[in-house]
Amino acid sequence: MATTVAPQILERLFGNDTSERFELIDGELRAKPMVSIFHSMMMIWLGRLLSEQTEKLTDQELWVLGDPLAKIREDHWLRPDIAVIRAEDAEA
Repeated sequence: MATTVAPQILERLFGNDTSERFELIDGELRAKPMVSIFHSMMMIWLGRLLSEQTEKLTDQELWVLGDPLAKIREDHWLRPDIAVIRAEDAEA
């Protein structure tokens, strides 16, 4: 059964306010805390390592993304720190 998400929740989830980031978990909007400097440095380092490895794969184009908004289901959107996706799966 599909769940309808209120427009106000979607506005906060997709908003351009860089001071707050949100995830939608089981229909509940939750603030995601800002990362520490060390955490940010680790994300950059891990992203670079993943990029180096994905460039070696020739059978498909892969993208390494930082802090993407990923739809799991209609009422469940997460923000992983780092994600590797196939280019063909990316939304325009």
